[in-house]
Amino acid sequence: MLVKPNQMRVEKREKMRDGNGTVILEHFFPKENLPSKTRLAARIILEKGVSIGSHTHSNESEIYYCIQGSGKVIDGDGIEQALNVGDATLTCHGGTHYLEGTSVEPCIIVAIVTLD
Repeated sequence: MLVKPNQMRVEKREKMRDGNGTVILEHFFPKENLPSKTRLAARIILEKGVSIGSHTHSNESEIYYCIQGSGKVIDGDGIEQALNVGDATLTCHGGTHYLEGTSVEPCIIVAIVTLD
């Protein structure tokens, strides 16, 4: 299945997971076309200061891969780290994380959520 950028559903979420600002999600495929163990496959765009609030993944895991800009992530151990182009993070079942855009250009990540 090939989906062109203009066919992808764009979703705007205010204060996602009690974060700041408006997060833009560009869903790669319609939910009904995702494999049964995949809950999300999307490009996520965060302007400077926009964040996805701290949240825990139960019975699922999430991968972030940074493709533009930079941000900061905080993992379940409360450790804050810089997220730069080419960096990837993995939050497994029971893990908690937070993401915020920190660069002048948008922080763009690819996010995949799989069910355990």
